Amino acid sequence: HSRHNLAQRDYNHNTLLFPHIPDICFFAKTHLCMRDLWNELSYWLSSCKTKNALEKEYENTIAQCLGFLGWKKYIGEITTQYPIQVGHETKMADIVVSLNGVEQFVIEVKRPGHTIQPEDERQLVSYMRLAKHPVKFGLYIGDEIRLYYDDGNTFPEVIFCVDITSNNSDGERFVELFHRNTFDCIKLKDYC
Repeated sequence: HSRHNLAQRDYNHNTLLFPHIPDICFFAKTHLCMRDLWNELSYWLSSCKTKNALEKEYENTIAQCLGFLGWKKYIGEITTQYPIQVGHETKMADIVVSLNGVEQFVIEVKRPGHTIQPEDERQLVSYMRLAKHPVKFGLYIGDEIRLYYDDGNTFPEVIFCVDITSNNSDGERFVELFHRNTFDCIKLKDYC
């Protein structure tokens, strides 16, 4: 028997003997997978903080981390230095993530150690609203990750903040919400 056939036989055998176990294992594996992914992200982001990385290096690391979350740069899902028309000027959003050619969320990057200023938030919001397809969600990534939601009526509020530390349950939730395979604007809006 091939290794695959033995594994399939064992899976079928265990499913018959313990029909409730595979569901439990699925949820346990999913939880562990989210934790592992978050720990990988926090490792890379924290390493930039440790070495006092410049903003451009941090931006590149964040784009790499989006790849860990299943987003693909080579098909245009991750765009760094995304052009945004602001009046007669073209500004560059640090990162925009798209799905099927439609912008899903904007990321404003500030180097670790930067103290967030109201101007940083206004810049993120303007990029969210001025994208080709205005987006409801924005992330500020500096010393922490902040999620902003724009209902279009008021200035967007911070929905949650995630400290960039390993084994952080908020980080696991972030992975669940922003992984490409589980990303859903409606689910994210309901969360907000």
